Amino acid sequence: MASPKQVSEHEAQGEVERVLHEMRRTLRVTGLDVTVRTWAGFERFLVAMWEAMGPNTETRAFEAAADEVRAQAVEAAGRLGRLGAWEAALLGESQRYHVRGALELYHYLNPKMLVFTSAVKLALQDEPVGALQPLGSAERMERGAPARMRAMEEVEERPDDARLRSLFKDIEETVGPPVLPGEFRGLALWPGYLEAAWERLKPRLRTEEWARACDALLETSRRLARRLPYEVALSKERLEVLREDAEAHPAGDGAVRVAAAGAGDGDGDAGGGRGRPRAAAALPGGGAAGAGLRGGGGAAMNWREYQARQRVVELGHRFISYVDEGRGAPLVLLHGIPTWGFLWSGLLPALSLTHRVLIPDLLGYGYSDRREGFDRSIARQAEALDAWMDRLGVEDAVVVGHDIGGGIAQHLAVRFPRRVSRLCLMNSICFDSWPIEMMVQLGHPAVVRKLSAQAVQRMLKVALKRMGFATAPPDGLVEGLLAPYATEVGKTSLVRDAAALDTNQTQELVPRLPHMAVPTRVVWGVEDTFQPVKWGERLAWEIPGAKLVRVERARHFVMWDQPHAVMTALYEFLGMEERPRLEGLEPRDAEVPSLQGPLI
Repeated sequence: MASPKQVSEHEAQGEVERVLHEMRRTLRVTGLDVTVRTWAGFERFLVAMWEAMGPNTETRAFEAAADEVRAQAVEAAGRLGRLGAWEAALLGESQRYHVRGALELYHYLNPKMLVFTSAVKLALQDEPVGALQPLGSAERMERGAPARMRAMEEVEERPDDARLRSLFKDIEETVGPPVLPGEFRGLALWPGYLEAAWERLKPRLRTEEWARACDALLETSRRLARRLPYEVALSKERLEVLREDAEAHPAGDGAVRVAAAGAGDGDGDAGGGRGRPRAAAALPGGGAAGAGLRGGGGAAMNWREYQARQRVVELGHRFISYVDEGRGAPLVLLHGIPTWGFLWSGLLPALSLTHRVLIPDLLGYGYSDRREGFDRSIARQAEALDAWMDRLGVEDAVVVGHDIGGGIAQHLAVRFPRRVSRLCLMNSICFDSWPIEMMVQLGHPAVVRKLSAQAVQRMLKVALKRMGFATAPPDGLVEGLLAPYATEVGKTSLVRDAAALDTNQTQELVPRLPHMAVPTRVVWGVEDTFQPVKWGERLAWEIPGAKLVRVERARHFVMWDQPHAVMTALYEFLGMEERPRLEGLEPRDAEVPSLQGPLI
């Protein structure tokens, strides 16, 4: 059976857009699952359904009903036992953090959707729903997702990765509905974990104990749906008046899924997930994919291997993912836009031989917090990094910044001078050299609604490959640099990042640059077209004692074009007389790629 068309909140227009926004806010979640996105393909049904269900959904009684379903599901999952997927997937700290966050999201959402969908189905069967012995308070709940809830991020239903497609096909054939449940697509961001979990979960879906648990949860959700505070005025007759086919939209048995998720207890697994009756999908709470379906090719390590090394620090309701490797004096490496900490993976092995290398993903970038609702400007990034260093117990460090990371490094040196023992700026933003036109276009809010994540990825890949490198980048490097932005959540976050680029935040530093007292080195790929070398010359002239190192046959991504020259410049700047042998970082000499042809 072909999958029904899904409509996301960003794609929606008119009344559908309004309803999806109200549903997300009222359900108090960061995203809407595939059931709602499929309903959105039937506009008149969606609007009528929400008119009928909205008053109940915002009540404390609805929340209490979902809590009861959730508690019953956790109890049932406990009887089914642990899956042991954590250990099998070889998880990194940051990966565990992200997968746990994804499971907690569905653990919260799925019971709500089971009660919600049960009420809709009962109403369409002309059974009375609501206002019959109400089960709780009709008091309204505060709208909006809890502050710590993770973004709902998913891979495409038909991913490019052949092994993921095969895995999804097996899940679809086993679970049953024509629409792949969203938690599987979410956990596919860490495919090694999904493989390990599904391998252990699949046999349980065929057991009588599983079927009984599913039936019991469905019966509980229907019982609770009947006792919601307000009558649900929805029927087949009303749909016929609206000229909607009551059998066509996904409100029948195939769409009522067992919606309960065990949250997991850190190192343990509890059941949870969705599926149709007698084929429900419960996924264990746990970790991520270091192993299995990895990307890669050519670079010092592929991006999944790098991601597996990341750790996590929480800063209030936000969090930063970072790499912390090696021993010695702290060395902080800051990436730019549209990259993440993986930018430095080629230099990491050599630098970690002599230094404690700390590589954060900036807030809103990579695998740090990418939810909506916070200031991503370089001034606020500097403040976040000051707090991050404090949490790690790092008093000061050599700070190396590339692109906007260089702008953030300038803010650190000017506003938090105790944090910066030495400063190195590589092809950095400065003065009014930024944002470049491509980033201005990317930051327009309409990009979120009008361009898919795949379209943005194609545009950026072409631009980086044609204009970012003077030498041929290693296989898989550009794909790895853009990997965190391949989903709709990642794309939206990157658009918000680009929208936060503000020339004034480097211009305001100009009067203070001549008063900087930190030793500074400016390293520049002289063929850079994004940040021409004239800006490096001006920086070196403005900052007292700064020296400019020109790197020939290098463009914006100087650390990849000429890693040997960059490492040599860093070693010299750090005063290292005894230097490790730079294996694999030999000087590179290649023709500059042609710039002919359109970028998009």
